[in-house]
Amino acid sequence: MNLFKNTSVQNNIIRNEEVFYPDYLPEEMLHREKELREIVFNLKGVENKNRPPSIVIHGPPGTGKTSVIRYIIKELKEYTRRVAPVLVNCWNTPNRYGILNKITNGMDAFVPQTGVAIEDMFNRIKKVSQEEGKIPLVVLDEADVIVKNKEENQAIFYDILRLRETHGVTAGLVVITNDVSFLLRIDRRIKSSLAQSVIEFKPYGPQELKSILKERAKIGLFQGTYDDEIVGVCAAFGAKNNGDARIAINLMWLAAKEAEKNNQSKIELENLENLKKNVKIITQENLENIKLTEEERRVVDAIGEEEISSSDLYKKLDMSERTVRHYLLKLEELGVIEVRMESFESGRVKMIRRKR
Repeated sequence: MNLFKNTSVQNNIIRNEEVFYPDYLPEEMLHREKELREIVFNLKGVENKNRPPSIVIHGPPGTGKTSVIRYIIKELKEYTRRVAPVLVNCWNTPNRYGILNKITNGMDAFVPQTGVAIEDMFNRIKKVSQEEGKIPLVVLDEADVIVKNKEENQAIFYDILRLRETHGVTAGLVVITNDVSFLLRIDRRIKSSLAQSVIEFKPYGPQELKSILKERAKIGLFQGTYDDEIVGVCAAFGAKNNGDARIAINLMWLAAKEAEKNNQSKIELENLENLKKNVKIITQENLENIKLTEEERRVVDAIGEEEISSSDLYKKLDMSERTVRHYLLKLEELGVIEVRMESFESGRVKMIRRKR
């Protein structure tokens, strides 16, 4: 008997699992009305082919920054056809060439991922912009990653902000970051043009999180499978962890999964308490509370506050590469660090940073 066929789970609690996913876009962005109005005011001019002021959006993780921008992009596309929004996650695409490639493809001027000159991409963007009257609106999410990588990658900010001067293309730029201090590390020639409008997303409070969770539960769970106390505990957990809505939503989803696994008819407080004990919330503030060995601590200290390549990390540590790789795997499992691969002309390189 197949293991999956032999596992009986009644889906009698979760009605729509998608509402608990990180990429779910609600019908209404609760408790972000002020931020929505300010961003919309800055972008409305694109309908008349006016260059909007550049926007820097900052705030802790889980405060709705990316969701609000995705919501605005949806509304903007319904409002006018003059805009070509391109959302780039810089953690996945941290270099100038890759971002320009995504902008070009986002304007339907399709190019392969490699082998196309940068100037050729600019010319294709210009051609589509002039022929179809479209304004590229570039959103760089996790933009601080660009600054932490090679200095020449900062040129992407200049590229977009000066497109009108260099190629006759009106373009908008929105930057999203968890760390607004990255502006201090940007070249002076870029800084003044980049931060024309700075919008802060503050952490959600317990009551705000509670209303957000109520809406998710109403859509995602069957009626009668939860109560206000369950919602309140999840909201309080998210508020305690830096006002992070994603943490609160994730806890409710996991509790619902746990209840279904146990064939319960509703979510109980016991489900939440068991999960809260097991869920590890790793932040810079509580990193010191994680019990690391002396060697693991040395690796974390060597990584420092900036992103670092594995080869540079090996040089900083008096350990064999095999030993460092072992500790990196352990630290990644603990949630202390994040590891990604980046492609360069010389090959693929492992990039490492401490988790925020």
